[in-house]
Amino acid sequence: MLRTLYDWPASLIPLNSSVRFVSTVDEGRVSRRSFENDTSVPGGRVHLSMEFNYWQDTPDIEAISWLKSKLRGNIFRVPIGLTAQVARNRDLGLSDWAYRTGIPFDGDVFFDESIGFEFEPTLETISTALEGTTSIVIDETRWPGLLRYGKWIGIGFGAYHIADLDRSGSTVTVEIEPPLRRDVAAGEFVSLRPSLICQARDASSFVSMFEPADLIQPGSLVLTEVIDERFL
Repeated sequence: MLRTLYDWPASLIPLNSSVRFVSTVDEGRVSRRSFENDTSVPGGRVHLSMEFNYWQDTPDIEAISWLKSKLRGNIFRVPIGLTAQVARNRDLGLSDWAYRTGIPFDGDVFFDESIGFEFEPTLETISTALEGTTSIVIDETRWPGLLRYGKWIGIGFGAYHIADLDRSGSTVTVEIEPPLRRDVAAGEFVSLRPSLICQARDASSFVSMFEPADLIQPGSLVLTEVIDERFL
């Protein structure tokens, strides 16, 4: 049975974060129902690392308490942090403080919705791309110039790293990693603010004592991409 599914608390924004692709083999098709962290997946997995600042006497500190009890073994959808790894606010014509808590999650999904997410910049695919391939063609008309080497984009529930690209006007052929987890049809949305379906590798590393002055500094956390056909 699949683990309980949760949205990451919108108020719990890491001080620092980093997303990286960890390859186990160069190519391969997705393994079905293999979401456990210790299962090797053809094409590798995406890892999300986060570090947190001190928190003091705010409602958000309760979110940390809640997360400590839910983190182990459960699956979360976590927005990739607003860093240079995704489209920056200024690239989207937004103020630095706008939409800091993430993007909206809409549609027929397993998760709660409308928890402070207000904005989702998207592009669209132009042609079909098959599962296991590492190239996809995207129409950049809506947000020109935002597909860049080193950025992360979202396709379906997956997060993909732009390893290389070839731009011809508004048509961009993007080389991605990991390989596509499923077939992608023309006209599908590509998110410039992706999220990751993931599971904590070591939930105990996040645990920290509450201090008498209502201070707490959670430990660092590494979450690993979950591979399950219901999230593709």
